[in-house]
Amino acid sequence: MSRCSPTFYSDMVGFAPTAEIYAANSTAAARRVRELIEDGVQAAALRAVDGTFAGQLTALAIEGIQSGVLLGNTGLTSGQACGDVADLLLHGLAVLGHADG
Repeated sequence: MSRCSPTFYSDMVGFAPTAEIYAANSTAAARRVRELIEDGVQAAALRAVDGTFAGQLTALAIEGIQSGVLLGNTGLTSGQACGDVADLLLHGLAVLGHADG
């Protein structure tokens, strides 16, 4: 996504067949985030947070990036925004006191 121009990205999510694929992938990504968080919490590698909530938050962020709502005021590309969401999740879920958290 970081290599996509704003025009390309807009065309991609504005075309119904690709928008459907993007939405399905976004749903799968949110589900995977939830699973990873739940596994990480169970292994005490992540702070105890509700994985379903974090997955839904991720889905909303992806939707906001896809719709442009989260891009308009930031100047970020979709790829940069996705990277920032991942960074926020990773560092926000880190177990306090870990050297890389």
